[in-house]
Amino acid sequence: MNHKVIYKNSQEEVTSLFKSVFTSSEGEKEGRLIGNLASELSSGIDNQEIMCFGTYEEESIIGSIFFTRLRFNDSINIYMLAPVAVSTKHQGKGIGQATNQLWT
Repeated sequence: MNHKVIYKNSQEEVTSLFKSVFTSSEGEKEGRLIGNLASELSSGIDNQEIMCFGTYEEESIIGSIFFTRLRFNDSINIYMLAPVAVSTKHQGKGIGQATNQLWT
């Protein structure tokens, strides 16, 4: 497995992963909804406000996680960790946990 930072040019593969994973687990409507969310987040990746990391097996994306900056009146830096997706054939192998631990 290879973990790396994902940039805007990977929007299509990230969107496809999230849509596929959530369609398999929650149904077609939820798959479209989360796929659209991943697409929107991917288009805004700037590595300050929105960051995205991926796990790859060979050249195929098998997991991805977004960190989105939350803003408060206090001067603290907080990122929301969501959404997260791991390819259904790779679930249960600790990929999501490993990806989360690498970047937190």
